[in-house]
Amino acid sequence: MEKQGETQMEPEFSKPLQSQAFEILCSNDIKPMETLFSLLCSPQQSQRSQAQKFLDCSKKHYPDLLFIKLVYLIRCSTHVETRSTAVRVLRLVQVRDLWPKLSEMAQVNLKSHFLVYLKEEDSMLVLRLFSVVLAEMLSLIYKTGNQWPELLDFLVESVRKNDNKFQETALLVLACLSKDSRWSVCLGLKDSLLGLHLALLKALASPNHDVQVASFGAVVSLISLFSDSSSDCNWFHNLLRAMMVGVFNLLNSSQDNYAQRAFKEFMTLVLEESQLVKPYLIDIVQDMLQIAESQRSSEEIKCFAIRLVISMAQMKDLAPLMLDLPYPIMVRLFSVPMEMLLCIEEEKPCNGVGGGESDNGEGDNAGKANIYNFAIMCLNQLTMTLGAQKIVPIAFELLSLYLDAQEWQKRHAGIALLAVIAKDCSDEMILMGDFLGEVVTNILKLFQDSNVQVRRAAFSFMQMPTNFVQVIQILYHPRIVPALAAVLDKDQNNRVKEQAASAMLFFLKNTLPESLTLYIDVEPIMKKLLALLQEAIRGIRVCAEFGTAEFKPFVKRILSELSLVIRYPNRSYSENVKAYDIAVSALGRICEFHRDSIDATTVVF
Repeated sequence: MEKQGETQMEPEFSKPLQSQAFEILCSNDIKPMETLFSLLCSPQQSQRSQAQKFLDCSKKHYPDLLFIKLVYLIRCSTHVETRSTAVRVLRLVQVRDLWPKLSEMAQVNLKSHFLVYLKEEDSMLVLRLFSVVLAEMLSLIYKTGNQWPELLDFLVESVRKNDNKFQETALLVLACLSKDSRWSVCLGLKDSLLGLHLALLKALASPNHDVQVASFGAVVSLISLFSDSSSDCNWFHNLLRAMMVGVFNLLNSSQDNYAQRAFKEFMTLVLEESQLVKPYLIDIVQDMLQIAESQRSSEEIKCFAIRLVISMAQMKDLAPLMLDLPYPIMVRLFSVPMEMLLCIEEEKPCNGVGGGESDNGEGDNAGKANIYNFAIMCLNQLTMTLGAQKIVPIAFELLSLYLDAQEWQKRHAGIALLAVIAKDCSDEMILMGDFLGEVVTNILKLFQDSNVQVRRAAFSFMQMPTNFVQVIQILYHPRIVPALAAVLDKDQNNRVKEQAASAMLFFLKNTLPESLTLYIDVEPIMKKLLALLQEAIRGIRVCAEFGTAEFKPFVKRILSELSLVIRYPNRSYSENVKAYDIAVSALGRICEFHRDSIDATTVVF
């Protein structure tokens, strides 16, 4: 097996292919390489494989020639497309593998060529691609204990120039340095500290957004250069504030694409340098909340902002400081995802019937669903991270605003918040003054809400296996059970009835049998539930006969549910006998129309 693995890793190439590769790489004719590039971009897999095989052969047998040939194309081709593709191929074959294979003399010559090339190249497309390659070479050189001071001097000089091309290229090279080389590179830049600091501050405020965003990445790479706490100059503070001002300016000018890129770099800085940002934590949190609350911020930017704050709260170094945030800031922090929950749209009735089926359209609806789910995730993470003592008072304040709101979206969001905090904070919610009683009063009102989705959410909450819900069932069952029973009688929406029935069953399963005798209406309630059961089984029978392929994925689960009805019929209720008969009929339809999807042994009762 090992030999086979080695053969796969180091394939043998035929002599003719090796000869062809040598001939093309040594030739001054660039057309064969241009043909190779076209094959690499071909829609046909066979042609792409052929081109890749040529590159693999060249990399194994002639790595130095391959590197030099690609550099020759980058410098000498008159076509931007050829130059840009040559850079992409150089990245594809991996500079870190080829550079060490070059002789020392070749490396010295190529370094000179690169410095000249950076001055001569006019295409920013090519330069942006090449900056990544150059950063990889620079990282490799300094990581291995060598130096390239001429390039560092050129980069510093370029950053300080009033030339967008030179500035952006130099900043991109610095931004793309590998993490394990940054310290060594920063040591090489020590003598240029003041000039580089001033140049970066200027670049962070550049009217050219490409330069501005590139400077964000450069600051992240070089942050160790500006984080010396023994210095009288607060280098880091100045850069941090300049980055935040830059983000706000990009947002205010509606440059969302640039703002997102800059914001990602800022997030990287905060999360990677937690010790440095400690003194500025409250300022950063407030800035993030301002962005998340702004009507001008895109939803994606808002998500970035709140995600950064949550990530800070989850970091070991910053968590204690996050717990000590002032109460008003904590309320704002929870209010952001609560506002995101309001994006929920009202479900459209199916075929004019009060079924409340949602519109499964894509596009904007899908985006809003993602935002809603993101908001729920944020509430969950905040609750788990900050703990019940911090969360419950905030939730109490927000719930009073949301559960009584006129907008149905707010009432729905209030139930969502209640469900989230009940998972982890049940005990604290129970012990907090009038919290329990107020929640019950609100939930009972929401059972009769004018909006279908709010009613369903309220019944869904009453099925949560939490201590909070169980205490409600124990202490307030004289109010809960009649309210559930009334819905089974009066509500015209089938999905609401289903949720109400599920909530009732959840209550019955979690209630001691002797306590049920307190209710004179237990028998009518059971009859109502059994009537719903009959309707459900009739639906299964129809789907089994006419649903064809759409029904097959559910056969196994449905058989399991039907078996419960057939095995344990409660014949004290005539309605349950009817359900039994309908279940047997449904089983017959499944066996008749879907026999290939079932195991016969599972239907022998």
